[in-house]
Amino acid sequence: MAQAMRRRLAGTILAEWVKFRLPQAWVYRVNVTFWESVRDLRKHGRIPRRWCVADIMPQLKWRFSVNTIRTVPANQSISADGKEKGNYVLKGVKPEAYRLGDGMYQLIDDPGT
Repeated sequence: MAQAMRRRLAGTILAEWVKFRLPQAWVYRVNVTFWESVRDLRKHGRIPRRWCVADIMPQLKWRFSVNTIRTVPANQSISADGKEKGNYVLKGVKPEAYRLGDGMYQLIDDPGT
């Protein structure tokens, strides 16, 4: 009987831990792109309007690789005046963010405004 109670308690603790670790807004969205995830963070007020990689790293590192989080914003962004373009933009991919300098970015179609 004691063993059954321990199993039940362990199952309850595990279920509570999973609920705590996965934010409810993210549980049901499985196949989202990097930029959709950044837009969700912005829409829910989890990152500022002008953000850097350090702002999105804690929320996205369980979904995307650290290398992706560090490189995609720089590669798929343009400067506000359009003179500087990321590698992906130079190859024809649509820019998703403005590069504001010093590693700061702002979404072109910011959902928080």
